[in-house]
Amino acid sequence: MSPPATTRLYLHDDHCYEADAHVVAVHDNAVAFDRTCFYPGGGGQPPDEGAVILESGEVLEILSAHAGPEEMFWHVARSALPNGIVGWAARLTLNRERRRVLTRYHTVLHVLNAVALKDYQGWISGVQIGTDYSRIDFKLEGFSAALCAELENKGKINKPPYVRLD
Repeated sequence: MSPPATTRLYLHDDHCYEADAHVVAVHDNAVAFDRTCFYPGGGGQPPDEGAVILESGEVLEILSAHAGPEEMFWHVARSALPNGIVGWAARLTLNRERRRVLTRYHTVLHVLNAVALKDYQGWISGVQIGTDYSRIDFKLEGFSAALCAELENKGKINKPPYVRLD
């Protein structure tokens, strides 16, 4: 019998940066929990990174997370996992600043998408979200530097002040 699906806490609280959980499975250097605040990536957005503190006090650096079969989420650790940890309690902690940066880029790309579609019938042909650089690709008729400037002006958000298009 396989462990139950991982409860995705971020679906109910997008500011869930920490959570208590229990280890339900281990495979190589990946660990699955009964619940998680880690986003597994998708749609151009990378997975969360962070740390897990096991009940023994050992800290695991988490490099990524991904959804496996039957909605079990695997958290990939930098180092080997201790033996016999299934059933252990753990504290999951996201890299908050990284999540915030990715969230900001994600939001502004949605704004640009809405503007491009509504005003120019521009459909998304690709997207990639990162912490230092993000991009969104559109299929647009009459693409030009002037059109880019128009999109940038229409997509600017004045509040909150941390959202920028550069």
